[in-house]
Order: sequence, then C-alpha cells, then structure tokens
Amino acid sequence: MDSSKDFITATEAARRKRVSRQSLAARQPLASLSAPYQRGGGWSRARAGANRFPPARSGKGTNGPRSLVAMCLRKLADNFDAAPESSIRCFPEKLQLALWKELTMSLHAWDTLSSCLLSASISRASRAITENKTQQDTVTGPVGIYRYCEEIIDPPRELSVYTAPLRALEGCLVYLCIDNVARFETYELFALATLPQLAVLELAEDWESTANGIGDWLPRGWSELGDGAFTGLRVLKITSERHTVSERWLQKVLEFPRLEIFDITTPWPSRLRHNPRVSRIAADCGWKVAVSRGSLFVSYAEAYLDGRTAVHPSCDKGLTWLFDNGRRQVALVDDPRARIYERYNDEVEANKQAGLGPPNKPDLSTYLDDGWQTLLQNGLPGSATTDTQASKDEDMSDDQVFWTNNQVFLTDDQAFWFLALLDQKEYKKDRVPIQAQMAGVTLAEGRFVSLRLHNSSRTAEQRRRHRTVGRILFSRSREEANANAGSKSSPRPRPPKKTEPHLGPAAPSWAPRRDDRRETNLKPRKKQKTVGDLLPSFS
Repeated sequence: MDSSKDFITATEAARRKRVSRQSLAARQPLASLSAPYQRGGGWSRARAGANRFPPARSGKGTNGPRSLVAMCLRKLADNFDAAPESSIRCFPEKLQLALWKELTMSLHAWDTLSSCLLSASISRASRAITENKTQQDTVTGPVGIYRYCEEIIDPPRELSVYTAPLRALEGCLVYLCIDNVARFETYELFALATLPQLAVLELAEDWESTANGIGDWLPRGWSELGDGAFTGLRVLKITSERHTVSERWLQKVLEFPRLEIFDITTPWPSRLRHNPRVSRIAADCGWKVAVSRGSLFVSYAEAYLDGRTAVHPSCDKGLTWLFDNGRRQVALVDDPRARIYERYNDEVEANKQAGLGPPNKPDLSTYLDDGWQTLLQNGLPGSATTDTQASKDEDMSDDQVFWTNNQVFLTDDQAFWFLALLDQKEYKKDRVPIQAQMAGVTLAEGRFVSLRLHNSSRTAEQRRRHRTVGRILFSRSREEANANAGSKSSPRPRPPKKTEPHLGPAAPSWAPRRDDRRETNLKPRKKQKTVGDLLPSFS
C-alpha cells in the first residue's frame, strides 16, 4: 500500500515538474516575433520587448498575490493587438493609464491609448477652465502621449509596408526620415506626396549608391499629382553629395501649399551652387534664401521668424532635455488664441447691428505667445544648459564650433519643437480652446510620430563628407506669408515668367540644356502679300 502511494506521489511530482518546465518555457521571450517581425510587415503592431512575459515570481510573495485587475491588465498587454479598439476605448481612464504603464508601446498601441487618454484629459481640462479652478487643479498627462519615435535599421520590405500604418493615423504630425533612398523604387518615393499626415520629410542619399540618384525626376513626379501633393508638408530636407536637382524644377517644390522650409545640399557641380537664377526664382515664388547658423532648429527658426524675434544660438539645448525626459508632465491650459476669435465674433455681431460690413479676420501669421518668445530669446527658463553651451562656444575655435553645430540629420526633438513653433499661427474656429504646455512652452495640436528608416552601413567618413558639403536654405518670406494668411486651402497662383535682359555672349553658369539651344543663320520669313498689294495687278 505504501509503495503504491509512493509511486502515485512520484508520478504526480514528475507530472508537475513537466508542467512547470513547459510553463517556464512558455514564459521565455518570443524571439521569432521580436526584431525580425518588427522590421517586416507588422512593425506597427510589434516592438522589441513587447512580447515578453513578466519574470517568474518566487514561491511566496512578500506583499501577497497580485490583484485580479493587475493580472487582467498584464494579460491584455500581452494580447493587445487581439483586443478590439472599441473595447479599449470603453475602459475607465484610470485603467487606460494603468495599461499605458504596463505596455511596451507599439505604434498601434500608442495611437489607441494616447488618443483615449488625450481626449479624456481635454474634457477634464475644459470643465476645470469653465469652473474657474485654481492652478493646483490643472490637468496634466505624461509626455509620452504627445510623441512616439521608432527607428528601423536596414528595412528589408518595400516602402509602402512602412508608410501604410502612417496613413491610418489621425490627428498626428509625421516626421519621416529615409536614410538611403536607393533602397526603394522610384514610384514608392512618388507615393510619399499623397501621405496626408506627413509634416517633415528628410531624404538622404549615399555617395556609393549605384542606383539613380536624386534629380529633377523627383520634383517632376511630385508635381504631376497636382494640388494633392504634400498638402500638409512643412519641412523638406534633402541631403546628397551628387544630386542633380536644378533650378528648373525648384519652382515646383516651392509651390507646395504649406511648405515653410526647404533645405537642400549643394554639392559640386550642382546647378543650385552659386547660381544667381536661384534667388530670382525663389523671390518670384514668394521665398527667400536664408543663412544657416548653428543647429538645424536654430537655423530653421531664424529663417521662419525672419527677424521678428531674436533667436538664442543655444535655445534648443533645454528643449532636447525636455523631449527626452519621459517623467515630465504636460499641462493642459487655456488657449489665448480662442479669446482673439471671441472678440472677432463680437465685432461681427456689432457690425451687423450697425449695418456695417464684416471686420477683418484675425491674422495669426505673426503670433507668438509669451512662452515661445521667452524661450527663443533667453533659452529655457530654469535651465543652465543654455548659458553653459554659450560659454563653451566662446572658448572653442571656429573649426570646432563648425563641426559641433553643422548637423547632417534632424533629430526627433528638433522636428518636434519646430512643428510646435509653426503651430503657433495655426488655429481653427471649431478647435477646442485648450493647448498643451511643457515647462511653459506650447506644444503643437497634433501628436508627433517619428519614423526613421536607418542605414546601418553609413560610416563616419560618409557623415564627415555630408557635413562638409554646402547647403542652401529656402524659407517663405514674411510678406508672402502675410499676404496668403487665411487662404491656406487654395494653392498660390503661379507667378508670370519674367524676361531677363540679354547681357552679351557670356557663357551661362549652369550646364546647357536642350531647351537652351538657339538656331542661328536662319533666313528671314517671306513677307505675306495683302489685298492692297494684289489690286494693282488687275488694273
């Protein structure tokens, strides 16, 4: 009898040990669904570490077992993609925030949860402002709700696989950086013009690439899409050591309706290099050639503001710290731009009663709130990085300052904050009168999404050559921006062609094209006879 009990006990112990071994194996990270799956077709729904189970607990917990809600949230986090989005939106805000802390975010999970948390926070902030609550009752939220950054190294699939999830986003500003355009086909680059949420596009090209380089074919293909090309693009940056973009197609790029900055390298022998026609074409389109100074954010801010506000050379140092600090809280406060439109509506009603015409619409093309003015002029309040960086720049030589500030690529924080600066002039009457602020600096209305398709084979020598190549920076002139304020939906009419005076037989500074050839030694056209010339022959 005892031997049978011992046999049953040993069998049960072996079974439990086998089940325990299987459960531990199930807890191992799903390596086959990690990095390779992320770089493939489902990159927006899987991220490195997102499929890992929590570590196994010891036999006895110190604080007791986890609650049922905690276990359900952990299970939901592991199977987030299988859960319907409508069910996630029905969760209370407290559970959504707990799920936010539990997840390792993929783009799909971030988009779903951030939109839910943001809408709930805006509703609470609107009620708090309506009830005139104190500053201690200000609604705050994590900074991760407003930004998402993803980098995919050596993408093996076609470009549409990576841009398709970006097309499904709503209420977002997308920054797309393609480190090596030779990886993708020509028609794939043309399709970027139809990406509705694209706000910043950066294209880079390697010198060693054997495929067709960036040339006039790229803006020509974009222009064939008509008015639907790049409807939301604000910044276009092209970095190449051998591109062949000429002044002939420069006008096509400058006609994008919402473009504010066009940054392109001028390698030798580029047709944009030291060409007087470039400045004339830019002026005809309502643009100007700006000077690049310091970091890309400082250069873009100075070109965009055009002297309205002084820009500190190191004002973006504190912004980088704000962007990278995930513990920072974003406050939702009242938007002063709403009061401008309230006064405008009151003037409209008063003019109607007085029998007068409608007043001029509010012009926000030069609007900058106090937070942005303080930041641009003096740097981030309470941050010592600005003064220390300025003193370092004074101690360094000119060559050291050049190598430190002459960037090759935009950083995520620079794109994030520059879009926030451009959003100062953007306001819709039906917009909720709430704005997000971090350390007193106003953010953009849309959430920020950054996707980098990175080339791992880029060497330090290639980056050095990119730094030494010249650049030309175009920005929309202030007069043109003020003239087109309020008419953003309709594209700017094409300016008439100007006839340039003939300056003699001097050779042009650009390479001759087929259109520039002129026929010589032609015989004069024969004079056509009139009726008066024919009458004497009948007399």
